[in-house]
Amino acid sequence: MTLTTLSLLLTIAEPLGIAFYASSVLSAIIDRGGWAILLLGVRLAITGIGVGAGLALWNGRPGAAAFARFAVVLTAAGVLLTFLAPTFPNNRAPGTTAPLLLVLLTYYAAWVAYLTRVVEQHQSSTR
Repeated sequence: MTLTTLSLLLTIAEPLGIAFYASSVLSAIIDRGGWAILLLGVRLAITGIGVGAGLALWNGRPGAAAFARFAVVLTAAGVLLTFLAPTFPNNRAPGTTAPLLLVLLTYYAAWVAYLTRVVEQHQSSTR
């Protein structure tokens, strides 16, 4: 059940999130230049890796949990990069960036911990 949830998050929720993010910063890309394009490209690539990991989980592919763990770590890094990069202005209220970032990184850390446990259980069962 939980791997199915993560699969749906990676294949549906993350792409929708990046779509909303990209549409909100699209006009700023012209003003911000190359760094903005690079940041958006990195986020799109990370989302693509996440979709691949989600599909691997959904289809029960060997190594899918390890791939999903890698994708979640990359997604967390992308979120951190987006939050800390001064490339785009944000619309968060003053003082809310750090708590929101803490909540998001805790969320991703929980998925990484869960996937680490799944990978270790799978490895111990195949020995």
